[in-house]
Amino acid sequence: MEKQLSKILTSHNGLVAAVGPNISPIKRDNYPCVTYEKTSGSQEIDMSGAPRGPKQTTYNITVRTKSYKSSKDIAELVVEAITPPFNYITDKKIYLAVLENETEEQLFEPDITEVILEYTFYHD
Repeated sequence: MEKQLSKILTSHNGLVAAVGPNISPIKRDNYPCVTYEKTSGSQEIDMSGAPRGPKQTTYNITVRTKSYKSSKDIAELVVEAITPPFNYITDKKIYLAVLENETEEQLFEPDITEVILEYTFYHD
């Protein structure tokens, strides 16, 4: 799912224009940037222990910039990028992407603003 998320984010022209090549799973020290990390993954099982239904994978997608306004603006671009349809650019079928939570944080060392978007993806 990480490759699919990378494709989704790096295929959005507005997001790439805003942060350049700074979209990755690794925390970056240059700003603005968008990073993502898998926080959980699961799949329902039936009574026999066999997998049932789509897999569920949760990612925190973090926008880091030097101002609150630009963090919020870029976070909106991330939301736009993750709005379906996006299966035309991914190998796996993604059935649904749900924004579960959005948090904001001001860091003083270094002086940046973070917006963290928690998404759950339902996929093959």
